[in-house]
Amino acid sequence: MGVSLNVFVSNCGPCACACVCVTDGKSAEDANALVDEMTNLQPTQRIQTVTGIMQKLGYSDEMVKFCPTLVRGLDYYTGIILEVTLRDNPNASSLGGGGRWDEMIGRFTGEDLPAVGFSVGVDRTIEAMLEAGIFDADKQNKGALVAI
Repeated sequence: MGVSLNVFVSNCGPCACACVCVTDGKSAEDANALVDEMTNLQPTQRIQTVTGIMQKLGYSDEMVKFCPTLVRGLDYYTGIILEVTLRDNPNASSLGGGGRWDEMIGRFTGEDLPAVGFSVGVDRTIEAMLEAGIFDADKQNKGALVAI
């Protein structure tokens, strides 16, 4: 028994969320129109390349999905964004996420370098593994190492 994952990919940009309309003083109708427009977006060539590579690596279309309404909450993403969820419960907390951020390093060094970052929610991942029966928490070492 294992954990089945979904990987969602999307483009990130200034119009990535309908809440932009509302916070800019636009109407709920404007927000709904933006959501409708976003829902019909097609993947860019870069996203098609990424999903194609993942398919060649053995990931099915069901596991790797283009989701034009996916939004990451940070404004430093400059390209593709990713989110990993449990297939059985995609609305639960994500297991990980990240994306491309070309200008982040330049904020600290003065030189813009292309980069991709990704983080994993360790607590949520362990919880999912316990729920899936991958390991038994009662059989794990209960000791803790505290470095001082």
